[in-house]
Amino acid sequence: MKCRICGNEKGNKGYQIKEMMFGFGEEFIYFQCANCGCLQIKEMPDDISKYYPSNYYSFGEANNIKEIFHLIQRILTALIL
Repeated sequence: MKCRICGNEKGNKGYQIKEMMFGFGEEFIYFQCANCGCLQIKEMPDDISKYYPSNYYSFGEANNIKEIFHLIQRILTALIL
């Protein structure tokens, strides 16, 4: 796995993550670069619009900071587990 940021290919750690936000349950491989620390998906899905519909939370205004905070908590929890 080659880091798209710094080009490092050595010692990168892989993570198998299941999509939970929309309930598709598909699994993706992410990796963290051992050099720069960037966490990134190994391969982008063919149809990214499936995961970012027109009503996706970041496409609108950040009216409810508490809701966004809870979303970030869920994402981080999924990455840790």
